[in-house]
Amino acid sequence: MDIIPPHDENAEKSVLGSILINPAVFSEVSEILSPEDFYMPGYAEVYLAMCELMAEGKAVDPVTLQSRLQEKGLPDTVSGSAFLTTCADAVPFSTNASQYARIVHDKAMWRRYKQIGKKVASDCYGANANLREILEKTEGEIQTLAHDLISLGGNVNVGSFSELIDAQIEKPSFAVPDLIPVGFTILAAPPKFGKSWLCLQLGIAMQRGEKFLGFQANRGDVVYLALEDSEYRLQDRLKKLGARPEDLQGFYYMLTMPDMDHGFLDELKRILLAKPQTRLIIIDTLQKIRGAAKRNDGAYQTDYREIGALQTFALKNKISIIAVHHTRKMTDPGDVFAGISGTNGISGAADAMLMLTRKNRMDKEATLSVTGRDLNAEEIEIRFDACRWIRLGLKAEIEEQRLREQYEAEPIVQTLRRYFAHSEEPWIGSGADFVKMARYYRISIHESGQALGKKMESLESMLLYNDGIEHVTLPNGTGGKRHQFSKNTLEWESLIS
Repeated sequence: MDIIPPHDENAEKSVLGSILINPAVFSEVSEILSPEDFYMPGYAEVYLAMCELMAEGKAVDPVTLQSRLQEKGLPDTVSGSAFLTTCADAVPFSTNASQYARIVHDKAMWRRYKQIGKKVASDCYGANANLREILEKTEGEIQTLAHDLISLGGNVNVGSFSELIDAQIEKPSFAVPDLIPVGFTILAAPPKFGKSWLCLQLGIAMQRGEKFLGFQANRGDVVYLALEDSEYRLQDRLKKLGARPEDLQGFYYMLTMPDMDHGFLDELKRILLAKPQTRLIIIDTLQKIRGAAKRNDGAYQTDYREIGALQTFALKNKISIIAVHHTRKMTDPGDVFAGISGTNGISGAADAMLMLTRKNRMDKEATLSVTGRDLNAEEIEIRFDACRWIRLGLKAEIEEQRLREQYEAEPIVQTLRRYFAHSEEPWIGSGADFVKMARYYRISIHESGQALGKKMESLESMLLYNDGIEHVTLPNGTGGKRHQFSKNTLEWESLIS
């Protein structure tokens, strides 16, 4: 019983149909396929006719192609309008033509390998078989096939840095500039932390082209995959956010989706076809669409493969995908993003990462840490108030303000300012003398002895930078330390200039 050679009729039809529907894909397909790669009777002749029309600069459509096929005397089974219509109807997405072509090419390669095997077997049974000649001939044929596999897809495109340096290159695109790039973004936080509220705020802001946490969002439709929610909960949250119907015209939702193993990316394609103005897709949560680990795949390989597929889909379709994810219990004080659940395969494949953290779970204030390939690493202080996240400012700016307020309220600083307001001479004395001077100005200083000396030393850099006051400690024999405070105008001016 003869075994049917490897082939895929649907893939062969889809290649031909893709070119009929969208002739622009021919350039990609022609780099992968030659007419002899087709197995089904007459399909090679149809593809060859397409190649001829393209070479002649003529249109490839059902009318011109049917005319050319009939000129060649091909039977109606491949030249009739019914066959061409069947090819077009077989195409899921014409933009995937190169993938269908690779399937056809791979099947053709298997057929050629099989043919080599049959020929080797036949030669070995020959009366005058020469093993060395058979091996050399077979090796040459296999190397030819291997070269075909390596060269599949065209020439290697090696770029030149000397050309790159002055090239005009489009800047990276963003859904929310400086926060959410086109590509794949992870939003991570512990459970019940307010991530879904943040996503709803983001969706409303983006479809209206308004600010989100102080960042100006680019206008675009948003699809929210609320895979752990109900319509009641979504409605309740929207009302608590004060949203009105006119605020939600380009904001859509879905409650169920297949996972990565059962057509998730195909469903995303259908969403983009139905809502072509979509610029952002929110997946809440990532775990709901994860597939099963493949055989022999480790955890890192699984994470990188799935996140990489989402990232590739987002970049190819020029949209942003943000996926809500959880954190692990163990954290790294030196790297907040190490707390993202899963392996480094997730962070390695993502274009950006957003991480929500609090000092204490019941705090209203939180830190939104931001990092990414085309982002400046930042920490933004936000506050959850009345079901809404509010930006307080950059963490570094808020910390600087807090330290400034502490400095301004410091009794040592207030005492020195009072002294130098009436004198240009340095002040020299012990810690006890300084406390007496403060009392004279009706300022209370509670530290004494070593504690007061350490406090003065801790203020040295800020005193010099903010007020031009220099502090030095003077030897005092067997007694305690003596302190000298003096105005250093030259040093102060050089610091602040």
